[in-house]
Amino acid sequence: MNTIVYDGVLYNKDKLDAYGVTIETLRNTPDIAEFFRVKDVSGGKLYLDYNLQDDEVIHDVTGRFRYVKELEWFDDPTVLRIIAEVDGVEYVTGEIFKHPDFGTLTSDNLSGGCHTVILAYEGSTDGLALPLSWLDENCFKVLGSVSVKSDVVFDADTMPQLREWECKFISRRTGNVIDSYDSYYTELERFTLSQEEHTWF
Repeated sequence: MNTIVYDGVLYNKDKLDAYGVTIETLRNTPDIAEFFRVKDVSGGKLYLDYNLQDDEVIHDVTGRFRYVKELEWFDDPTVLRIIAEVDGVEYVTGEIFKHPDFGTLTSDNLSGGCHTVILAYEGSTDGLALPLSWLDENCFKVLGSVSVKSDVVFDADTMPQLREWECKFISRRTGNVIDSYDSYYTELERFTLSQEEHTWF
């Protein structure tokens, strides 16, 4: 996405060009300026919670992605980097990508882990939690490298086999930082494993 600053405000230049709107137009009709403004995307955090109810969690992440995705997402360099680093595909155009082994595919055919990281980055969850189990091991480092646009909660429904996650979550139960096998297991044992049996190991 190309941007331009006018009067101290950041605007989406690609959108301005697409609609044929100039800076002079923004100056004379300030009521339309908000439509072209680049929203502040700072301040989002990743949270982790335990034993959530079924209606508090997005169980079909790919279905959710297909329902809420916007074509503009694929103009965002961060989204394209997520896709390249998680799934190893090359951007072509629109929402079309090329995989070195499987050929051409659309955004719908990206991995569930990739869909999860994109939804977390975009904050498109309607307040529902994303399942931690949908993150493949290579997703943690990528998720930890982006600034999510709003607070996102993950449901602690699995035990990642990573010693260090390279991604920091904040526990909604204790406020502790969860960023490794050890820090996660301590809370998982306290809030989940002590209450019910699991076969995650």
